[in-house]
Amino acid sequence: ALAAADRPLERAAALAVDARARRTVAVACAYLAGDADRALLLARDHLADDPADLLVAHVAALLEGELP
Repeated sequence: ALAAADRPLERAAALAVDARARRTVAVACAYLAGDADRALLLARDHLADDPADLLVAHVAALLEGELP
């Protein structure tokens, strides 16, 4: 089995202690899994509550084609 360091998103999910962190991990997981529709939906929902989350905003911008 892989060590936790080899599965950073699983480790992040396990360490996410609040809703904001769990939503950020969910966006990252969906994006990296190639599920663009789900990632964008999750990102928009998250940004409605936390518009200052730059990581999620960046992922949303990538998915909406606003970044190269």
